[in-house]
Amino acid sequence: MYLPRKEEVKAIAEKNKTLIIACILLLIVAAGGWLVCRHYSKQAVRENRNVERTVQSITDDNKRARDNISTATEQIRQAEQQLDDVTDTISSGQRTAAENQELIADSQRLIDASQQRLAEAERILADVDQSNQ
Repeated sequence: MYLPRKEEVKAIAEKNKTLIIACILLLIVAAGGWLVCRHYSKQAVRENRNVERTVQSITDDNKRARDNISTATEQIRQAEQQLDDVTDTISSGQRTAAENQELIADSQRLIDASQQRLAEAERILADVDQSNQ
C-alpha cells in the first residue's frame, strides 16, 4: 500500500484549505447575490404595486372627469333651453306689450270720439231744451 509522505500530505492539506476557502467565498458571493436579487425583486414588486395604484387612480380620475364633463354638457344644454324659453317669453311679452299699446291707443281714440259725441249730444239736448222752453 502506498502512503503519502509528510510533505505530500501537507501540500494536499494546503490545497484543500485553499479550496475550502475558495468554496466558502464562492458560497458567500452566491448567497449575497441571491439576497441582492431577492431585495431588488421585492422592490420591483412594490414599485409595480405603486404603478398599478397610480394607473388605477389616474383611470378613476379620468372617469370622474368624463362624468363631470357629461354633467356639465347636460347642464349647458339645459341652460341653453332655458335661455331659449326666456327669449321666447320676452319676445312674446314684447309683442303683447306692443299689441296692448295699440289697444290702449285705439281705446283712447274711441273714448275721445265718444266724449266728442257725448258733448255734441249734450249741446243738441241743450238746444232742444231751450227750444222747448
